[in-house]
Amino acid sequence: MNTLLRKHRQQMSYAEIDYVEQLVHQLSGWSLNSGLIHAQRNGRTFTHEQVMNALKTGQVIEVNSNGRVLMRDSKGTCAVVSVRDLYLATVWFNHPRDTHKTLKRGEYTWRINVIDYIRGLR
Repeated sequence: MNTLLRKHRQQMSYAEIDYVEQLVHQLSGWSLNSGLIHAQRNGRTFTHEQVMNALKTGQVIEVNSNGRVLMRDSKGTCAVVSVRDLYLATVWFNHPRDTHKTLKRGEYTWRINVIDYIRGLR
């Protein structure tokens, strides 16, 4: 079984944050339908426009070892996308002023250079 490794924004350097955000903001050709359907099956309804806003303007919150990035926009839309395959995995709402005080730091043990990792996916 493959263990999911994750790195949170609070653990990233400014360069890592800037790299991921610029990359996701600039990418195009996203496939959103399966992620929107996944969210809807779980009682969450979002539009293409809401997801695209998160991808074009949002902040990176997390990068994981499945090649996925979590982005959150100023309105609270959180979108998990594969930067390798350009698809939306899922989407949900999290208050934009959430400071992650209850963050389970033990779940974020990945000590990797995010820039090198993401470049290796592309």
